[in-house]
Amino acid sequence: MTFQSFQELLPEIAENETRSITILQNASGLPPAGQYMFIELFCTELDCDCRNVMIVVFHVEKELQVTRLRYCWETKSYYDKIGLAFREDVPGVFVDFGYSSPYSKYFVKAFEEMCYGNAHSKSETEYAKRLKRHYQQFREQLKNNQRDVDEAAEQMIPQPYSPCTCASGKKFKFCCKPIFHCVVEAMCAAEDGLHEEALQWISKAEKIVGNTAEVLCRKAIIYSFTDRQRYVEYLQKCLEVNPQHPRAHYLKGIDSNKKGDYEAAIAAYLKAIQYYPSTDHYHLNEVYNNLANVYHQIGEHTKAIAAWKTALEYSSTDKMARMNLQKFGTSI
Repeated sequence: MTFQSFQELLPEIAENETRSITILQNASGLPPAGQYMFIELFCTELDCDCRNVMIVVFHVEKELQVTRLRYCWETKSYYDKIGLAFREDVPGVFVDFGYSSPYSKYFVKAFEEMCYGNAHSKSETEYAKRLKRHYQQFREQLKNNQRDVDEAAEQMIPQPYSPCTCASGKKFKFCCKPIFHCVVEAMCAAEDGLHEEALQWISKAEKIVGNTAEVLCRKAIIYSFTDRQRYVEYLQKCLEVNPQHPRAHYLKGIDSNKKGDYEAAIAAYLKAIQYYPSTDHYHLNEVYNNLANVYHQIGEHTKAIAAWKTALEYSSTDKMARMNLQKFGTSI
C-alpha cells in the first residue's frame, strides 16, 4: 500500500482546504511555537478502498515532520474485512504505527477536535466530511490519470493494419511490429543509462528485420547519450535508407533547436509532420508540441498557439499543451 499527498495530486484544492494550527508561544507541555500543517496522504492503489487518511503533522518554520496520524471513519468490521487490522479504536484518530513522538498525544487530541468537536460524540464535523470528500476526489483523480496513461499507451502502439510509423509505406504488422518490443526495451534501457543493454536489444531487432531505417534511427538515439559522432553517422545512414523517415527529421529538429538554428528546426519539424502517418497521433502530438515551443521562442505566438491546439487535437489528455494555451492567453 503506497500513499501520496493530496496536495501533490490536487494542489489547487489543497491550497484552500488544508488545515493548520498555530502555537503562538513556547510553553510547558506544548509543542514548540510555530505553524503546524496537517498534510493529507491517501492510498494510491486503485483497487483498494481503505477509507482512511494519513495526516503528516508538519512544522512549517522548522520544515520538520513532527508526527504522523491516521484518521479512519469506518467501523472495525469494515477494516477487518479488507485486511486492515487496526489495533486502535475505529472510527477515530490515532498515532500511525512507528510515528510516536513527545507531542503525538497533543496532536491526536487537536485533530480529534477538528474531526469530532469538543464533545467526543463521534459526530462528524464539516472538516471530517471534507476529509472524506478529499478521499473521493483523490481516487477520482487517480482514475482519470490512469485513463490518461492508458490512452497515451494506446496511441503509442499503432494498429496492425495502420501505416507504419517509420513511413516505409507498409502496414505496421508487416514492417516494425515484429521489432516493436525490442525497440521499446532499447529506448527504456538507453533512458536509464544502460547503453550496452540498449544496443543488445536493438541488435535483436536488426536480426529480425535487418538494418532498416527504423533500426538505424534507434541506434542513433542510443548513441546520442554517449557518442555524438556515431549518433550523427547513424542518423545520416537512416535518412539514406529512407529520406522520409519522420523520427530522423524530428531528431534533426531537436538538434537544430539546441543550436539556436530555429529556421532549420522548424523546417525539420514540418518534414516530420509531413511524413508521419495521419494515424500516428502519439508522435504527431509530440512534434507539434516541439514546433509550438520553437515558434514561441522566436515570438511567433499566433503560430505557437495554433501548433499547441493541433497537438491537443491529437491528444486530448495533453496537459502540457493545455497548460501552455491557458498560460499564453487562449482558453479552449
